[in-house]
Amino acid sequence: MREGWLRGRVVLVVVTLALTMVGSGLVARAQDATPVGSPEAAPGATPIASSSTVTTRDDPKLGTILTDSDGRTLYRFTQDISSQSMCVDQCAQAWPPFTVPDTPSLAPGIPGSLGFTTRADGVKQVMYNGHPLYYYAKDTKPGDTNGQGVGGKWFVVNPASMFGTPVASPAAG
Repeated sequence: MREGWLRGRVVLVVVTLALTMVGSGLVARAQDATPVGSPEAAPGATPIASSSTVTTRDDPKLGTILTDSDGRTLYRFTQDISSQSMCVDQCAQAWPPFTVPDTPSLAPGIPGSLGFTTRADGVKQVMYNGHPLYYYAKDTKPGDTNGQGVGGKWFVVNPASMFGTPVASPAAG
């Protein structure tokens, strides 16, 4: 009987200690984790662009493609229904929505228009010509296009190609 009482006291002490550490900040809480957009951000964390301007980059295989202001590739998901994002939960971890803190704008000379759609989680996602835009978590640096053609559903966006029609993946060589 004394053993049960002792075990109960030990559990109580451990739980109390753990709660005290969390409350005091000695244990990192989810909201205190590495900020999104920092170089150490966890995979799937949404990068934060340095400005709200959408620009382009010339890719040797894919042509002119949309990027954020820091040169990170933006993608389109062919399963989205009009302006509504169908990429949620685990999908959104692999394909974080492109968001900006203020009104997005296109760099001079880029055809088309930008706007917002409100996702199921309440996040305002940037759209290009009515299509939600995404990053790909496996693109680790500006200029990466690792998401091109993934699952036959994810494509970079070429603004000159019918204002957002997916660009075909390059033929395997």
